[in-house]
Amino acid sequence: MRARRALALAVLLILPGLAAATPAAAAQAKAGCLIPAEVDPEHHAGFCALPQEIRAFVARQDVCSHFAGEEADDAARRRELEKAMAK
Repeated sequence: MRARRALALAVLLILPGLAAATPAAAAQAKAGCLIPAEVDPEHHAGFCALPQEIRAFVARQDVCSHFAGEEADDAARRRELEKAMAK
């Protein structure tokens, strides 16, 4: 019973410190992170908290999603769309 109380007390004392540290880490990530223009606004929240590999994937995916289904007006536009979707 005593060990259980000690564990509960430790958790209650540690959790507020962890919660306070989380916003600071997120602020540091945001300070050093620029959101590329091709990233959809719906993905801006939390973007900078993601690992760099995931941020790169999201940016590429948003470019592909932007062009997906768009009709090419002429041959030059078709090449531009194919080039963007191939990245």
